[in-house]
Amino acid sequence: LISFLDMESEASRYFMNDIFPKLDEEFIKTGKLKFYNKYHIKKKDFNEKNNKFLYASYFICIKSIKREVYYPLYFETFKLDKIKDISELLGKYNISKQMLDECIQENSFDEIKLDLLEVENFGVAGILPRFYVGIGGVDNTILDGVPKYLKFNATIRRYGFLIGN
Repeated sequence: LISFLDMESEASRYFMNDIFPKLDEEFIKTGKLKFYNKYHIKKKDFNEKNNKFLYASYFICIKSIKREVYYPLYFETFKLDKIKDISELLGKYNISKQMLDECIQENSFDEIKLDLLEVENFGVAGILPRFYVGIGGVDNTILDGVPKYLKFNATIRRYGFLIGN
């Protein structure tokens, strides 16, 4: 499951808080599904270094500083009232603000650039969120917006059937 989410989007927050826990319990924790997040960022966001860019850059750096807390911190961020409160989570996960700032200053953010190209080249720019479900990046099913859990479940099970699960 590849997701293009926006930290500021109510639809993305709904997915992470209401749908994702069910997917996590039934498919991810059981090893039937892998989850990959991508940043829903546009060229304008990157050039202006606005909030969308800052959030993505924080997470890229968190992944490089302390990889093992990346996903827990990422998921918890969607539960915050204001995304600006991410700095409060740094202490909880023992991440130095100084190290984070240094990483942001030194990073070329190639991962963000790749996500930006995917958003623009695959027509994701006007759609939020977008999900790709598939096997090895081939013949993906695209789900736009936030489908009901049953739609995710049926789509994932169909691919599981194809590989003999």
